[in-house]
Amino acid sequence: MRTRSFLPALVWALAAAASAADITGRVLSENKGVVGATVSAMPYETRHAVALREARGTPAPAPLASSSTSADGRFRLAVPFAAPPFVVRVAFGGLAARTLDGVFEKSDTEDVGEVALSRGDTVTGRVIGADGKPVMGALVRIGRDGAPTTTDRDGLFRFDDVSGRGAQPFVTGSSATLSVHAAGFEAQAAAARFSGSPVTVRLRPSAARLAGVLKDAAGKPATDAVVRVVSDAVTRWVQTDTAGRFEIPGAPSKQGRLQALGGDGSSLEIAAPLGASATTFTLARAAAIEGRVTQIDNGRLVPAVKITARASGSTVLARTGVDGRYRIAGLPQGSFRVTFDEKRFVLLDRREVEVAAGETKALDIALTPAVALTGRVSDEKGRPVAGARGTLAPGSETRMGMVFRALGRDGEGGGAFISGPDGTFKATRLSPGTNQKLTVTHPDFERRVVAGVDLVQGAPK
Repeated sequence: MRTRSFLPALVWALAAAASAADITGRVLSENKGVVGATVSAMPYETRHAVALREARGTPAPAPLASSSTSADGRFRLAVPFAAPPFVVRVAFGGLAARTLDGVFEKSDTEDVGEVALSRGDTVTGRVIGADGKPVMGALVRIGRDGAPTTTDRDGLFRFDDVSGRGAQPFVTGSSATLSVHAAGFEAQAAAARFSGSPVTVRLRPSAARLAGVLKDAAGKPATDAVVRVVSDAVTRWVQTDTAGRFEIPGAPSKQGRLQALGGDGSSLEIAAPLGASATTFTLARAAAIEGRVTQIDNGRLVPAVKITARASGSTVLARTGVDGRYRIAGLPQGSFRVTFDEKRFVLLDRREVEVAAGETKALDIALTPAVALTGRVSDEKGRPVAGARGTLAPGSETRMGMVFRALGRDGEGGGAFISGPDGTFKATRLSPGTNQKLTVTHPDFERRVVAGVDLVQGAPK
């Protein structure tokens, strides 16, 4: 097919705040809009809350709000003002359901851009005992922390619309690791096949129990904490009582690790003891990250910045006060990705922020005022081009860019856009700088690169 050239008409302007208080975006599969996908705001749960819900056998919370995608895959999700923090989940039959990165709050207004869904897979199977009879009520999960399901009266289980093909750390090729745990049996691992034949899991009877007492860092009983054993398979979470006591039936026979979570962010992971004697364990104190957020060009304090600290299975939110200070408490020890988000400034990520048990890590941040790029994409005859993709990248490094690099500021710059039906576009929260390079692509046209793009705060072009 002969390609054609096109010229984007570019207009530079300062970033402007959007008026609607909602979440918008577009759901795609194989670069086409998905019609009728369900977009839901689900209450955010900490890892401890999810584990405690599993231990108590309570159902998952209902959506706070839902919306469906339109003919071109676009959606607008309006969430009640009184809603608690939430995550956004996107689902469509036959495609792998996806939870978007990050946690949102009732005051957030954000365009999340394109949400790509891949083909969904199905994992099915049957759980039986040593006698070949079905095991009802067995807890089955994919990997260590996947959302579990339970077997029915015939011992059958099924996972629909899961993401496979190497998308998870417990996936190898076309198979995944299943963990199965049921009363009276040893927790057991089994291989599963994505969209393949059902797997039969034969459980071994076990009367073994791992009992102990869990205390907090002050030596008091850790009430309402959760405990499990992780080996080649994982047990279900169990809850401590008012004296901090717990008992885990059917722990794997192979050496594993004992994991415990407290409601205040305290945690513990050690080698699980062998033998039936009760042991006392102590949770490590939760860590914290604190600091001050200022504006890079004048040093002014920046209030109301949303700060998100994320690690595997753990997300904690905070906001800066009127003095620009913040504190993220209740963190387990580990490495975190910390995001600083305020709509007038360039989004900033700090990766691999390490915190030790009980540590208070100081992290001061300077944010860069953002600019926006607006314009229109057209072909050689001036007709609008919809669906063109634009990305912005540094050209030769500017003095400001060298300052950012010297400060080790992660996650700034880059902005992207997709032109609308009338060819117009707006890319927001871009890093200021001169001599940047704009690249515009579309499958029906030749790629166009526009060099020498100057984005300067306070000087629209």
